[in-house]
Amino acid sequence: MGMETYKTGLLYTQRIAEVKLPVADIETEILTYLSQSNIDILKKFSDLGYANRMRPGLNELLKYLVNTNEKIDIVAFYSFDHLRRDKRRVNFMMPRIKQYVEEIIFIENDIGLYGRKGLSLPDSVF
Repeated sequence: MGMETYKTGLLYTQRIAEVKLPVADIETEILTYLSQSNIDILKKFSDLGYANRMRPGLNELLKYLVNTNEKIDIVAFYSFDHLRRDKRRVNFMMPRIKQYVEEIIFIENDIGLYGRKGLSLPDSVF
């Protein structure tokens, strides 16, 4: 029996207030997937809706990475934005985040016109 490798991680979710999705269920599904992948989420960060373009949750995540003494292996990003506008905003901060972690993953939500189809859980992007 091989020894399992565990990683520590952070989860950032961007939630659009206008879209009616089972947010708690989706987050539970993401956390279950990450746990089954031997990733222990130490802290979660989130931004709600588009009204605040400053993204305080994303800024807090970066501040946490800069100031923590804990080793963070992975940051997982999830957006409820079916147009993927938020991914472009997050990409802007990637070079700074990448200085502090080994892996960054984007978890996609496949949303059709009539609701949620399911999660797409890709391999790491870095």
